[in-house]
Amino acid sequence: MKKDKEKKVDFNKAIMIYISPTDTGFACGVSNEPIDSEQMGILMTLARGMMRLALQNPDFVFDEGIKDIYDNSKEPRKSDEVDFSKFLEQRKNKLN
Repeated sequence: MKKDKEKKVDFNKAIMIYISPTDTGFACGVSNEPIDSEQMGILMTLARGMMRLALQNPDFVFDEGIKDIYDNSKEPRKSDEVDFSKFLEQRKNKLN
């Protein structure tokens, strides 16, 4: 069966999240990409949120990583893509 529309991800437009070991744990950072569109602004905000979550709740993030490894060993993820338009619409309605 052919997929109607096969979506491809262009990682050339990606925001990079860096995780590096340190003497006492780990450090996080995000690439310093120019925010030249709403889409890039959303990506940067998500990346900074992921970084903040990892730094403030490392136990939760680690446990989620273990769950993802376990879940994907049972049944691979159907998609690595999230439709963000519904979230944005809800977010805009909250601001008004």
